[in-house]
Amino acid sequence: MPKKYQHLFFDLDHTLWDFDTNSEATLRDLYAELKLDEKATVDFSSRRAFIFKVGLGLASIPFGSMLYGITKGKYNYKVKKEIER
Repeated sequence: MPKKYQHLFFDLDHTLWDFDTNSEATLRDLYAELKLDEKATVDFSSRRAFIFKVGLGLASIPFGSMLYGITKGKYNYKVKKEIER
């Protein structure tokens, strides 16, 4: 099976594509096209800040669990002696 990709680029500093600005422009266009801006007023910057905080909070749950497992759970186990009857 031939390779589909020869190169893979990571755009960590938004030099190739500014996702935040592009997504906000797309949402503004959709609101205007669907005439949603007449029905409700939306502040996109506060919405984006809220979504960012929610995403950061959700991402911290597995990260916190991993840190707990590394620091506390690695050797924190007890061997119970089984009682023979």
